[in-house]
Amino acid sequence: MNIIRCLIISFSLCLCVNAYAYDPADYEYLELSPYTGNPDATWKESAIESAMDTVFHRLDSANTPFTAAIQVQTAGGAGGFLLLADGVSYLLLADGVSKLILEGGVSVITIAGSSITSDTGAISFGDDNITTTGIITGGSANIGNSTNYTEIKADGEINLHGTAKVYKQHNFVFNYSKITGQGAPTLVERGIFQGFSLPVYDADDEELHACICIPDDWDGATDPVLYVGGWLDTANTTKKFKLQVSVEVADFENNAVVPITTNDIEVETTTGTWSQYTAFKVAFTIDHSAVLGAVGQPFAIRIRRIDASADEITGEVVVEGALVRYVADKIGGTT
Repeated sequence: MNIIRCLIISFSLCLCVNAYAYDPADYEYLELSPYTGNPDATWKESAIESAMDTVFHRLDSANTPFTAAIQVQTAGGAGGFLLLADGVSYLLLADGVSKLILEGGVSVITIAGSSITSDTGAISFGDDNITTTGIITGGSANIGNSTNYTEIKADGEINLHGTAKVYKQHNFVFNYSKITGQGAPTLVERGIFQGFSLPVYDADDEELHACICIPDDWDGATDPVLYVGGWLDTANTTKKFKLQVSVEVADFENNAVVPITTNDIEVETTTGTWSQYTAFKVAFTIDHSAVLGAVGQPFAIRIRRIDASADEITGEVVVEGALVRYVADKIGGTT
């Protein structure tokens, strides 16, 4: 074995290590520490400490001198390593693979090509921010905690879980062809708002129809709520009116028979001291387990005003519009 060591102190520090033969028993270290020789040569100690600060940047928090060692292996060996801070941390270079060993070898981060892996299976950055101007590419990702998070699948599909779910709504467009053909119900205006005036239904086409498809992003597990809004055309005090919303679905995809049945939901509202043109919004909760089918299926509604239980209002109920509000657990539908 032939190892040459030289240490030159002249306002700088130079380390030279030259290894020609490898023998596992012949590991050699070149150690650097503050100069402890002639007490009169304090400038030498200062120069060494300054050089060590420049090269090794003092790893310990107390900013005190530490011992550094360089070990080199050559042909046939696994590689070499740079040992810092009394053996706690070192950088291992082995056959083109770099490993950073921290805290006495408890955790191993391996850098191989463009890949960074950990022996624990996960790499955590704690509370630190990760900033990049490039593109982050991965198999899948969860953003949030274990319960409430946004999931990005490997195929790019985005799903929402827990409180990451969002409310969405779809407006119903009433069947104007039927309204025009039957001449009922009557279209009325209030300012720039328009609506359809409904008397109590009496088999006289005084009703509204609409249909949408069950949204692809509905979570399939919560009850949608259908809202009907409008105003009363007459002043009323402590009076009642009742609206009925009928809903049904059909399976066009599988050529099923279109049903003639309906699921009727009725809600009665009691007025306060309402002046003429006082607005209202009535909510109808739809039992998804009993009514709704698969996403994409037609979802039809019918709105009627029916007899109140007592104290019927004076005048008519004007329906301006209707919408359904539901919980979405994904961005768009699956492909």
